[in-house]
Amino acid sequence: MLDADDDEGDYVTTLVPQKELRKLTYSAPTKNGGKGGFYSFKLFVEVKGPNPLKVKRSNEVNDNEMLECRGSKDLQNIKAEEYMYRMLSVQDFMRIKGVAWLLETGNDERPCWTYIWVEIRNISDHEPIMSRSALRDWLTKKKADKKINDFVVEKRIIPP
Repeated sequence: MLDADDDEGDYVTTLVPQKELRKLTYSAPTKNGGKGGFYSFKLFVEVKGPNPLKVKRSNEVNDNEMLECRGSKDLQNIKAEEYMYRMLSVQDFMRIKGVAWLLETGNDERPCWTYIWVEIRNISDHEPIMSRSALRDWLTKKKADKKINDFVVEKRIIPP
Protein backbone atom coordinates (compact mmCIF):
# COMPACT_ATOMS: atom_id res chain seq x y z
CA MET A 1 0.00 0.00 0.00
CA LEU A 2 2.76 2.47 0.76
CA ASP A 3 5.26 3.79 -1.74
CA ALA A 4 8.44 2.01 -0.69
CA ASP A 5 10.63 4.66 -2.39
CA ASP A 6 9.26 7.45 -0.21
CA ASP A 7 11.66 7.75 2.72
CA GLU A 8 10.93 11.28 3.93
CA GLY A 9 9.97 11.44 7.61
CA ASP A 10 8.75 8.74 9.94
CA TYR A 11 5.89 6.39 9.32
CA VAL A 12 3.25 5.72 11.94
CA THR A 13 2.57 2.11 12.84
CA THR A 14 -0.80 0.90 13.99
CA LEU A 15 0.69 -0.66 17.13
CA VAL A 16 1.71 2.52 18.99
CA PRO A 17 -0.51 3.21 22.06
CA GLN A 18 -2.64 6.32 21.56
CA LYS A 19 -4.66 8.54 23.88
CA GLU A 20 -8.38 7.84 23.48
CA LEU A 21 -10.46 10.99 23.07
CA ARG A 22 -14.05 9.76 22.70
CA LYS A 23 -16.26 6.85 21.72
CA LEU A 24 -17.54 7.12 18.15
CA THR A 25 -19.69 4.08 17.51
CA TYR A 26 -19.74 0.31 17.92
CA SER A 27 -20.41 -2.89 16.04
CA ALA A 28 -22.34 -5.70 17.68
CA PRO A 29 -23.84 -8.85 16.24
CA THR A 30 -27.42 -9.66 17.02
CA LYS A 31 -26.50 -13.23 17.97
CA ASN A 32 -24.33 -14.58 20.86
CA GLY A 33 -24.48 -11.34 22.84
CA GLY A 34 -21.28 -10.01 21.30
CA LYS A 35 -18.86 -12.17 23.24
CA GLY A 36 -15.75 -13.74 21.74
CA GLY A 37 -14.27 -14.15 18.28
CA PHE A 38 -13.67 -11.75 15.44
CA TYR A 39 -17.40 -11.31 14.85
CA SER A 40 -17.99 -10.07 18.40
CA PHE A 41 -18.53 -6.59 19.84
CA LYS A 42 -16.16 -3.87 18.63
CA LEU A 43 -15.86 -0.33 19.93
CA PHE A 44 -14.56 2.42 17.67
CA VAL A 45 -12.84 5.32 19.40
CA GLU A 46 -11.28 8.57 18.29
CA VAL A 47 -7.60 8.79 19.22
CA LYS A 48 -5.02 11.51 19.06
CA GLY A 49 -2.68 11.20 16.10
CA PRO A 50 -2.51 11.28 12.31
CA ASN A 51 -4.94 8.36 12.07
CA PRO A 52 -7.71 9.19 14.55
CA LEU A 53 -9.56 5.84 14.41
CA LYS A 54 -8.95 2.85 16.65
CA VAL A 55 -10.96 -0.36 17.00
CA LYS A 56 -11.16 -2.22 20.32
CA ARG A 57 -12.35 -5.82 20.40
CA SER A 58 -14.65 -7.28 23.04
CA ASN A 59 -11.73 -8.54 25.14
CA GLU A 60 -10.54 -4.91 25.44
CA VAL A 61 -13.93 -3.55 26.54
CA ASN A 62 -15.58 -4.37 29.86
CA ASP A 63 -19.19 -5.56 30.10
CA ASN A 64 -20.48 -2.27 31.55
CA GLU A 65 -18.95 -0.32 28.66
CA MET A 66 -20.60 -2.70 26.15
CA LEU A 67 -23.99 -2.23 27.83
CA GLU A 68 -23.48 1.54 27.91
CA CYS A 69 -22.77 1.58 24.16
CA ARG A 70 -25.77 -0.57 23.30
CA GLY A 71 -28.06 1.64 25.40
CA SER A 72 -26.67 4.95 24.15
CA LYS A 73 -28.77 7.28 22.04
CA ASP A 74 -25.58 8.93 20.75
CA LEU A 75 -23.74 5.81 19.56
CA GLN A 76 -24.95 3.78 16.58
CA ASN A 77 -24.38 0.11 15.80
CA ILE A 78 -22.63 0.17 12.42
CA LYS A 79 -24.28 -3.14 11.54
CA ALA A 80 -27.59 -1.26 11.36
CA GLU A 81 -26.15 1.64 9.34
CA GLU A 82 -24.06 -0.13 6.67
CA TYR A 83 -27.04 -0.96 4.48
CA MET A 84 -27.91 2.74 4.28
CA TYR A 85 -24.34 3.71 3.36
CA ARG A 86 -24.34 1.32 0.42
CA MET A 87 -27.39 3.15 -0.97
CA LEU A 88 -25.80 6.63 -0.98
CA SER A 89 -24.71 8.43 -4.11
CA VAL A 90 -20.97 8.43 -4.81
CA GLN A 91 -21.16 12.24 -4.77
CA ASP A 92 -22.09 12.10 -1.07
CA PHE A 93 -18.59 10.82 -0.19
CA MET A 94 -16.42 13.68 1.07
CA ARG A 95 -13.28 12.16 2.62
CA ILE A 96 -11.77 9.46 4.80
CA LYS A 97 -11.16 10.63 8.36
CA GLY A 98 -9.52 7.45 9.71
CA VAL A 99 -8.82 3.77 9.07
CA ALA A 100 -8.61 0.93 11.59
CA TRP A 101 -7.55 -2.66 11.08
CA LEU A 102 -8.64 -5.68 13.08
CA LEU A 103 -5.35 -7.43 13.66
CA GLU A 104 -5.10 -11.20 13.30
CA THR A 105 -7.88 -11.36 10.69
CA GLY A 106 -5.67 -11.14 7.63
CA ASN A 107 -3.13 -13.40 5.95
CA ASP A 108 -0.88 -13.46 2.87
CA GLU A 109 -3.87 -13.78 0.56
CA ARG A 110 -6.29 -11.42 2.28
CA PRO A 111 -5.88 -8.10 4.16
CA CYS A 112 -7.00 -7.61 7.74
CA TRP A 113 -10.61 -6.59 8.28
CA THR A 114 -10.64 -2.86 7.70
CA TYR A 115 -12.97 -0.18 9.03
CA ILE A 116 -13.16 3.31 7.60
CA TRP A 117 -14.39 6.50 9.27
CA VAL A 118 -15.76 8.73 6.53
CA GLU A 119 -17.26 12.14 6.16
CA ILE A 120 -20.53 11.97 4.23
CA ARG A 121 -22.35 14.97 2.84
CA ASN A 122 -25.50 15.78 4.88
CA ILE A 123 -24.87 13.22 7.64
CA SER A 124 -24.04 14.85 10.96
CA ASP A 125 -26.16 12.97 13.49
CA HIS A 126 -23.61 10.15 13.94
CA GLU A 127 -20.06 9.14 13.04
CA PRO A 128 -20.16 7.10 9.81
CA ILE A 129 -17.81 4.14 10.22
CA MET A 130 -18.12 1.24 7.83
CA SER A 131 -16.32 -1.88 6.72
CA ARG A 132 -14.08 -1.91 3.67
CA SER A 133 -16.74 -4.07 1.99
CA ALA A 134 -19.44 -1.44 2.56
CA LEU A 135 -17.16 1.31 1.22
CA ARG A 136 -16.41 -0.83 -1.84
CA ASP A 137 -20.12 -1.46 -2.41
CA TRP A 138 -20.74 2.27 -2.19
CA LEU A 139 -17.84 3.73 -4.21
CA THR A 140 -16.76 0.66 -6.23
CA LYS A 141 -13.86 -1.59 -5.26
CA LYS A 142 -11.27 0.35 -7.26
CA LYS A 143 -12.27 3.81 -5.95
CA ALA A 144 -12.60 2.63 -2.33
CA ASP A 145 -9.20 0.93 -2.31
CA LYS A 146 -7.60 4.01 -3.90
CA LYS A 147 -9.17 6.33 -1.31
CA ILE A 148 -7.91 4.09 1.52
CA ASN A 149 -4.44 3.87 -0.01
CA ASP A 150 -4.29 7.64 -0.56
CA PHE A 151 -5.22 8.23 3.10
CA VAL A 152 -2.61 5.76 4.35
CA VAL A 153 0.14 7.30 2.18
CA GLU A 154 -0.84 10.89 3.08
CA LYS A 155 -0.87 10.13 6.81
CA ARG A 156 2.31 8.00 6.54
CA ILE A 157 0.67 5.00 8.19
CA ILE A 158 2.05 1.48 7.98
CA PRO A 159 -0.93 -0.89 7.90
CA PRO A 160 -0.62 -4.30 9.55
